[in-house]
Amino acid sequence: MKIEINKVLENVLSQIQDKDKLLLHTDRLSTLGTMTASMMHEVINPISFISGNTQILQDYYLPQLSKYFSENKLPKDHPLTNINGQLPKVCKSINNGITRIKN
Repeated sequence: MKIEINKVLENVLSQIQDKDKLLLHTDRLSTLGTMTASMMHEVINPISFISGNTQILQDYYLPQLSKYFSENKLPKDHPLTNINGQLPKVCKSINNGITRIKN
């Protein structure tokens, strides 16, 4: 009789230990999910600022700069000569990076 009771108790103890391991694993996954969501929030907020400012740069400042450069011919050695051609490429590169981070 004692042997049977010991076997039942060992079986119950084994089941409790298995459930305990499962609960611990579930808790760890939950913690990981919470941490990941928090990290994503901290990444996405600054990316939104960068994206918004890049959009303002493209929609407002670039057309004004382009108009200024077409109306005022700068000497070839002037430091601002390359901005009109390079700034749209820089904005496109920033937007590509933003898209990659968001994806």
